[in-house]
Amino acid sequence: SNLKRHPFYYSHCLSIYTQVLQERLLQRIRGELGLAYTVSISPILSEFWDSGAIYVFCTAFPNERLLRYTLLEITKILQTPVDSVTEEEFVNAMKPTLANLNTQFLANRDFWLARLSGLQLPNTTTHVSYYHQIIQYVASLTLDDVVCTMT
Repeated sequence: SNLKRHPFYYSHCLSIYTQVLQERLLQRIRGELGLAYTVSISPILSEFWDSGAIYVFCTAFPNERLLRYTLLEITKILQTPVDSVTEEEFVNAMKPTLANLNTQFLANRDFWLARLSGLQLPNTTTHVSYYHQIIQYVASLTLDDVVCTMT
């Protein structure tokens, strides 16, 4: 599909999947088990090279037994098969992703300054034009795109 040819395809699928994991972590670690005050997961994206990684941040109780249990529960969530993502989880993950693009991504002066200064790097000039309709592009991604890309 044309979506898959976009240079940011993988990184945006990773971003959406990360948002699904964020909701699962909050629900299980904080909501159900009360093991941490905060728990979050964020993608580290390299859009120009179509790669990425994730990191997890957790503010937990300073108790070794509870920390081990918290880490075990986080690991279980991160090891959940990608194809277990439901349509409802996907829709809920898309809302903050699109809101972030609308309010922070395209409207952020620092974002554009970074992109303009990055024009001096190799491969960047070919990608700058892809930002023009990025919100519409991300909105057109489907659950199948995310599941197929992450598996």
